[in-house]
Amino acid sequence: MQEDITIPASRSLTTEKEKTVIDELNVHKKAQELVGRILRLRKQQRAIDKNAAKVECELEKIYDSVGTDVPEIEMGMLVRRKKADGYEWVIEI
Repeated sequence: MQEDITIPASRSLTTEKEKTVIDELNVHKKAQELVGRILRLRKQQRAIDKNAAKVECELEKIYDSVGTDVPEIEMGMLVRRKKADGYEWVIEI
Protein backbone atom coordinates (compact mmCIF):
# COMPACT_ATOMS: atom_id res chain seq x y z
CA MET A 1 0.00 0.00 0.00
CA GLN A 2 2.77 2.41 -0.80
CA GLU A 3 0.34 4.31 -3.02
CA ASP A 4 -1.17 5.90 0.11
CA ILE A 5 2.13 7.46 1.11
CA THR A 6 2.69 11.06 -0.01
CA ILE A 7 5.99 12.85 -0.14
CA PRO A 8 6.08 16.56 0.79
CA ALA A 9 6.41 18.74 -2.29
CA SER A 10 9.69 20.21 -1.06
CA ARG A 11 11.28 16.77 -1.18
CA SER A 12 9.94 15.82 -4.61
CA LEU A 13 10.95 18.97 -6.51
CA THR A 14 13.83 18.65 -8.88
CA THR A 15 16.10 21.64 -9.41
CA GLU A 16 14.47 22.24 -12.80
CA LYS A 17 10.96 22.03 -11.36
CA GLU A 18 11.95 24.35 -8.51
CA LYS A 19 13.16 26.92 -11.04
CA THR A 20 9.86 26.62 -12.91
CA VAL A 21 7.91 27.19 -9.71
CA ILE A 22 10.01 30.25 -8.85
CA ASP A 23 9.54 31.61 -12.39
CA GLU A 24 5.79 31.16 -12.08
CA LEU A 25 5.79 32.98 -8.75
CA ASN A 26 7.75 35.88 -10.26
CA VAL A 27 5.57 36.23 -13.37
CA HIS A 28 3.97 39.41 -12.00
CA LYS A 29 7.39 41.02 -11.64
CA LYS A 30 8.29 40.14 -15.24
CA ALA A 31 4.94 41.43 -16.47
CA GLN A 32 5.47 44.70 -14.58
CA GLU A 33 8.92 45.13 -16.17
CA LEU A 34 7.53 44.46 -19.65
CA VAL A 35 4.69 46.92 -19.16
CA GLY A 36 7.24 49.51 -18.08
CA ARG A 37 9.22 48.91 -21.27
CA ILE A 38 6.07 49.22 -23.38
CA LEU A 39 5.17 52.50 -21.69
CA ARG A 40 8.67 53.92 -22.31
CA LEU A 41 8.54 52.85 -25.96
CA ARG A 42 5.05 54.36 -26.43
CA LYS A 43 6.28 57.63 -24.94
CA GLN A 44 9.26 57.63 -27.33
CA GLN A 45 6.91 56.82 -30.21
CA ARG A 46 4.67 59.79 -29.36
CA ALA A 47 7.71 62.09 -29.30
CA ILE A 48 8.92 60.75 -32.66
CA ASP A 49 5.43 61.12 -34.19
CA LYS A 50 5.22 64.69 -32.89
CA ASN A 51 8.63 65.58 -34.35
CA ALA A 52 7.79 63.93 -37.67
CA ALA A 53 4.56 65.95 -37.85
CA LYS A 54 6.55 69.17 -37.30
CA VAL A 55 8.94 68.26 -40.13
CA GLU A 56 6.05 67.38 -42.44
CA CYS A 57 4.45 70.75 -41.63
CA GLU A 58 7.70 72.48 -42.61
CA LEU A 59 7.75 70.48 -45.86
CA GLU A 60 4.15 71.48 -46.58
CA LYS A 61 5.06 75.15 -46.17
CA ILE A 62 8.00 74.75 -48.56
CA TYR A 63 5.86 72.97 -51.15
CA ASP A 64 3.10 75.58 -50.82
CA SER A 65 5.58 78.46 -51.24
CA VAL A 66 7.12 76.85 -54.35
CA GLY A 67 3.72 75.86 -55.72
CA THR A 68 4.54 72.27 -56.61
CA ASP A 69 3.88 68.78 -55.29
CA VAL A 70 6.91 67.18 -56.97
CA PRO A 71 10.19 69.04 -56.43
CA GLU A 72 13.46 67.33 -57.18
CA ILE A 73 15.75 66.59 -54.27
CA GLU A 74 19.14 64.88 -54.09
CA MET A 75 17.52 61.44 -53.57
CA GLY A 76 15.04 61.79 -56.45
CA MET A 77 11.58 63.31 -56.63
CA LEU A 78 9.87 63.88 -53.29
CA VAL A 79 6.21 63.58 -54.17
CA ARG A 80 3.51 65.07 -51.91
CA ARG A 81 0.19 63.22 -52.27
CA LYS A 82 -3.05 64.36 -50.67
CA LYS A 83 -4.68 61.88 -48.28
CA ALA A 84 -7.87 62.10 -46.25
CA ASP A 85 -5.91 63.07 -43.12
CA GLY A 86 -3.13 65.16 -44.65
CA TYR A 87 -0.34 64.19 -47.02
CA GLU A 88 1.91 61.26 -47.69
CA TRP A 89 5.48 61.69 -48.83
CA VAL A 90 7.01 59.38 -51.41
CA ILE A 91 10.52 59.44 -52.85
CA GLU A 92 10.57 58.41 -56.50
CA ILE A 93 13.92 57.60 -58.00
